[in-house]
Amino acid sequence: MRFSTWTASVGVARPLPAGPATFIPALLLSGGLVVAAGRELADDRRGIAPTLRLGLLAALHTPEGVRVELGLLWGLVRARARDDASATARPEPLLRATLGLGFVLGRKKP
Repeated sequence: MRFSTWTASVGVARPLPAGPATFIPALLLSGGLVVAAGRELADDRRGIAPTLRLGLLAALHTPEGVRVELGLLWGLVRARARDDASATARPEPLLRATLGLGFVLGRKKP
């Protein structure tokens, strides 16, 4: 079974200089929708449910504009996918780890 999530986040972040790079720790609250799909669901259907997570995130921006991001999200409201045939519910994971790599456009070099 697959869980895909569409979320929006709000939170606080504090950029801290780390030599030529910038370290950014953040505390986020994210909410959105979870879409469950897979063979375990009757007739290969999809289900949609709300989700709410609390997250800790750390990002590093280099002077070249590269951004590396690590995070840990804890599910406050977790979606459950139910198989109609057996009536068993399978929740989305309680904890999720995130990893991001990107490029920041328009960043001024020190």
